[in-house]
Formats: sequence, structure tokens, C-alpha cells
Amino acid sequence: PYSGEDFDGFLVRGGDTITATVVATSTTSGSATIINHSTGEQVTKTFNGYPELCLRDAEWIVEDYERNGERVPLADFDRVTFTNALADATVLVNIGPGDGTIITMRQGKVILAVADAEGSTLNVWYGLSSFGDNPANSTTMVR
Repeated sequence: PYSGEDFDGFLVRGGDTITATVVATSTTSGSATIINHSTGEQVTKTFNGYPELCLRDAEWIVEDYERNGERVPLADFDRVTFTNALADATVLVNIGPGDGTIITMRQGKVILAVADAEGSTLNVWYGLSSFGDNPANSTTMVR
């Protein structure tokens, strides 16, 4: 997969409400618009000639990022909630996070974040905890 794009100068703070819209206009081009409703700031990037898109899936991701080629520590974000998270797969079908696979973020034996999804809503919780020698415990979460 493509590594991602930076939106330099676009500030987001804890508690901000964001809308992100990504539109593929072909298998190699499209646009991404992010609106910070808390600050009123909006930014749009247009993409042309990028690696081919499969046009079959979508990902809603909370992750650390790189600065100067090094991963920054994952921030204690408490909870991130994606609402109305839908990928328009066809004219008749929308696919949301509840239709997909949730991957628990861990580093070694430490769980960094867990998630659950239902329909078009995805919640991700930051939570440093250890699961001992049984990595199967890292995928267990009941809410």
C-alpha cells in the first residue's frame, strides 16, 4: 500500500471534530479533503499518477507517523471515534468499519490500542497494557 500523504500546516488538537473525504476519480487519481470543524480550516489535495488503486476497500486508521525518517511515539489519544465512516462500493452498497477486520495495535507484548466497530462507527481506545505470553489475548475486547 501507498505510505500516505502529509497535510503540512493543517493542525489538529485533541477534541477537534474532523471530516475527511477521499474520492477516487480513476485507478490512479483522486482527491482528499479534510475539514477541521473546530477551527474552520479546510485543505484539499489532488492526486494524479499515483500507484494504482484497487477501488475495492477502505481503511480507517489510527497510527503513529514518521518524522525525519523515524517513527514518533504513539500519542495517548484516549479515544478516537469515526462516525459515518462509509466506503461507497457500488451505487447500491455502502461498506463501513463494522464490515471489516479490526487489527489490535501492539508492540511486542504491549497492547497500544484496541478497537470495536458496529455499522459505520469505529471506536479506537489508547491503552497501554501487557498480555503476558499469550498474544491471543491481544485481540479480545468486549464492549
